[in-house]
Amino acid sequence: MEAAGLAIGIFALAGSFGDCVELFSYFSSYRSIGRDYEILEAKLDVEKTLFLQWARRVRLLQPDYDERLDDPDLQRAIFRVLSSIRSFLSEGSALQKQYGLEPTAEGLEASDAVATNLSRGHLEKFVQDFKALQTRVDLRSSNVSKTSKLRWAINDKDKFEKLVTDLALFISKLNQLIPSTGQEWEQSDARALLHQSLSRLKDFRTIEILRSAAIDAPAYVSVPAVARFEEVLRPKILAQLWFRTMDDRLEVIAPAHPRTFLWALRDESVLSSWLSSGSGIFWLSGKAGSGKSTLMKHLYGLKDTKSRLLEWAGSSKLVLGSFFFWNLGRTEQRSHIGLSTAVLYQILNHNQSLIPTLLPRMWKLGCSQGAHTDGLAALEPPSSVELAAAFQMLGNVEISQRFCFFIDGLDEYEGNLVDGISFVQNLCCNPNIKILLSSRPIPLCTDAFSSLPMLRLQDITRPDISNYVHDKISSHKYMLRLKASHPEDAESIIQQLVDKSAGVFLWVILACRSVLNGFAAYDTVAELMERVEELPPELEGMFRHMLSMIDRRYVEHTAKMLRICYQRQVIGRTREYQRRDLVKIDALCWDMLDSAGMDIENMPPLDLSNPSRKHVVWDRVEGRLRSRCGGLLELDGTNPSNTRSGQEPRENASVVFMHRTVFEFLDNPEIWNLEYLRIHDIRFNANAALFGAASTLRVHALLPSRPKVAKMEYIVFDENLTKPDRLVLQSLASDLQTPDAADLHSRTAAKASPNGHSQRGESQDELTIDALTRRNDPKDARFVPTVVNGFDLEGVQLPPILDSWLLQPYIRFARSIVRVETDVVMLTHLLLYFATSVPSAIFLFRNFTWIHGILHFVMQVSYMGPYTLMMHQQIHMGGILKKRFQLIDTVFPYITDPLMGHTWNTYYYHHVKHHHVEGNGPHDLSSTLRYQRDDIFHFLHYVGRFYFFIWLDLPLYFLRKGRRALAFKAAFWELSSYAMIVSLFRLNPRACTFAIVLPLALLRLGLMVGNWGQHAFVDRDDPDSDYRSSITLIDVASNRHSFNDGYHTSHHLNPLRHWREHPVSFLKSKALYASQQALVFHNIDYIFITVRLMMKDYNTLARCLVPIGDQVAMSLDERAALLRKHTQQFSEEEIRIKFKKN
Repeated sequence: MEAAGLAIGIFALAGSFGDCVELFSYFSSYRSIGRDYEILEAKLDVEKTLFLQWARRVRLLQPDYDERLDDPDLQRAIFRVLSSIRSFLSEGSALQKQYGLEPTAEGLEASDAVATNLSRGHLEKFVQDFKALQTRVDLRSSNVSKTSKLRWAINDKDKFEKLVTDLALFISKLNQLIPSTGQEWEQSDARALLHQSLSRLKDFRTIEILRSAAIDAPAYVSVPAVARFEEVLRPKILAQLWFRTMDDRLEVIAPAHPRTFLWALRDESVLSSWLSSGSGIFWLSGKAGSGKSTLMKHLYGLKDTKSRLLEWAGSSKLVLGSFFFWNLGRTEQRSHIGLSTAVLYQILNHNQSLIPTLLPRMWKLGCSQGAHTDGLAALEPPSSVELAAAFQMLGNVEISQRFCFFIDGLDEYEGNLVDGISFVQNLCCNPNIKILLSSRPIPLCTDAFSSLPMLRLQDITRPDISNYVHDKISSHKYMLRLKASHPEDAESIIQQLVDKSAGVFLWVILACRSVLNGFAAYDTVAELMERVEELPPELEGMFRHMLSMIDRRYVEHTAKMLRICYQRQVIGRTREYQRRDLVKIDALCWDMLDSAGMDIENMPPLDLSNPSRKHVVWDRVEGRLRSRCGGLLELDGTNPSNTRSGQEPRENASVVFMHRTVFEFLDNPEIWNLEYLRIHDIRFNANAALFGAASTLRVHALLPSRPKVAKMEYIVFDENLTKPDRLVLQSLASDLQTPDAADLHSRTAAKASPNGHSQRGESQDELTIDALTRRNDPKDARFVPTVVNGFDLEGVQLPPILDSWLLQPYIRFARSIVRVETDVVMLTHLLLYFATSVPSAIFLFRNFTWIHGILHFVMQVSYMGPYTLMMHQQIHMGGILKKRFQLIDTVFPYITDPLMGHTWNTYYYHHVKHHHVEGNGPHDLSSTLRYQRDDIFHFLHYVGRFYFFIWLDLPLYFLRKGRRALAFKAAFWELSSYAMIVSLFRLNPRACTFAIVLPLALLRLGLMVGNWGQHAFVDRDDPDSDYRSSITLIDVASNRHSFNDGYHTSHHLNPLRHWREHPVSFLKSKALYASQQALVFHNIDYIFITVRLMMKDYNTLARCLVPIGDQVAMSLDERAALLRKHTQQFSEEEIRIKFKKN
């Protein structure tokens, strides 16, 4: 009987436990409530996991449950704990008042399923065991009342955190009642289930939230959570080292000719011996064009190479790595940072556990909370300092594999070659790393490597060259006929070609082409021998010879072709154009230019209506390059990305030099004076032709079947735009011209990685950012200060004497006065106001006339905008003049503010100390949230409150915030201003009206109209985001005349950002603006945005919207609907939910 009672007690415990588990499922959060709430959900799930683990540890649902559960006193204690959990998880009033929850819709689910990720494995096992128990005994399904089955949503974060804490106390009490008898169970069963749950998770953000939630949990919970997080983080950090062109050079090198380089891996070969047992560095030395890169690629892909290296590796795993320098390629293909990044990537790819050790800063950033809000957007490739530190630490760590790196073309290293040599030498200090290195025998390389195992390629490639000549010339049917009639002469031709090559493969390739041309022309043996005799023995002479043989009709056309290709490389190597992408000379662009005689102005329209036409273009371009460039230019159609994806290998064919030595030949100014390289067409501009053709292709869809997602008929380029604004708008317009513009920004926002990347448009943006940065840098030769705000300084064409004796001295003087050297215009404005406004106002008070009063007011109206934004700079930066002129900075506003419609210091207290603190939130006195932003009566209420109550509202705001000193100062200066106005009005009422009162009335209206326009469009889903509660304007009035006030989002993101930096910041963050659904307008200012809103003219506003991100795919009507939605009034309930932190 007693045993039966105990059994029933166990079943009661099981039933009560099941009720508690069911109650857990009724807690969730709002979907977009934020990361803090998701962590709270996850913490609740951690407690749920520990709760389920306790039941599993004591085998509560199993026939062989823990014997300690037979103790009646223990049963009662456990039952009391479970009843307490069930009670406080189902008590509605307590959940609302004490724990910050509120009942919500029946169907609401936890955000992104974060709340059930960790406990999933345990829960599935519990449900399975519970059903089995119900089958064994007649156990009721649930004892939870229907009123307790409400779904609960987190409403108050702090209060809900207390619920999690209280629940943890109950669960710890259960563990105290039946403590664990050993660690074996936690180490095996619990971790197995956790690993099962965690292994299902793929989303990095979810894993990071669970890691954050489990950090304080017992080790058997926190350790697997942290391990899973680190397991997912390591590849993401590794991806930052990968770059798209890492293997490009290796893949575009032509394969070795059949039956060449057979000697390289013969048993007696010194190279073969080094591969099998050597260490350190093996140097392949070779003259330019001797075939070093071809041999390196051949060896890298050869099975016999790996076989010999496996002997060296022994029991260790062998890894082959490579870096092929390319002086004509992109920056990372020829630089130290490219080399070190590629090598480190290949090492860490096989040793991901070393990432925290070798890249500690990146690891720390990746592990930091909040770095994952936007998908690790904060992570960037390692800096040169981080890379240097990584390789320094590499010498102190063990790597289990053996690495052999194939580093080709060290002489193409850009920068101080001594650094490159040191890097290679230091890398080999690790006994598990050795390097096969190739370079020309330049002095630095000879000094560093000549004492090491080495081969001089030109000394041993004669058999290979002989094989090549035999295959190309000797076996040619024309030569076979000549051999039959003139065997000795034919053999002499072959021998001469081999002898004159001097081991230089490139020379013999060009020579064989010349002989093949002779075959095509049916040259006699004597003519062929003369042709070979004429060939110069050195490469430079060979290039000259090839050019001199071009038909005279084509000479100038050839010179233009070579000049355009030469300029492409020069631009890529010039400092101001350093970036990842060179300008591409696509075959289609080239064909357009070629048909117009390389004249950009006469280029025909690009016709891609027939895809098959591309094949015709490629064949034509290839043929014309052969006939007009002597083989020095060729069509490079080997694009790795295409061949891997199964597309045609020539899909992205482009025009390139046939070898680096051709560029080196042309990179001598005297060469261009040669008769066959002179260009007599004075209108020809290689840069214009290069960029013009490339830009023309960019704006067309490569495949006509791609959908058109954006049109540009509404983009207006005002001729008065500032240069930075024009560049920003051109960047946005260029994005719209791209067929995949709808997802361009989102793909660009994700960093380039092996699994997916998009760098389209990056080159031009990087170029623009670089140009604008230099424009703002006083130390740069391209620095341009702002002298006046009516026009750009570059547009000023003063007579030389005025420029040198007036303008330039003034600029130098002003730069020594203003705080930021770009801000010469600030001194210009100060001088202007004190030369016009101040004396005019004084004269007005002394001798008032109506005409003077009206003209003075009109003048002040024209000054108010620029002055207010000059003061905007002053109050944020603490002054506009250098600190030694602090007294002037402090005093002048007390003179000029009243004349420009300002009361003393109110702009500072309201804007800096209040508006930027609240950010258009519910406590912002100028917030637009509670207003319908297209309703005239709401607008009048908004303006009226500011007009009549700001003197009271602002001090009261500071008092509510506990800032009494600010409250006193704000009230004092506002009331003092009113007292000053009253005094002046008594002195001269008419003068005071025109000089003080009317400017005050107009400016306050303007400030409210402007702020209404700046914050009229507020995203209903995330009104607390600076990206979604303010806008960006690219227009004339807001940016040229008001110091980039149009970049309002950028200003809210960083109030201390200098006004000249806003365009740069916008371009750098363009993808982030798009992903955050920010609004960018052009050709309209804030005042007219407000006017159009009062007219409910959303079509005009939609036309002024520059679509980015998801907006690109919208029609005009859809954009108008989006804007209309963003102007809707927020209810107090919505404000309470969306701004919980406030």
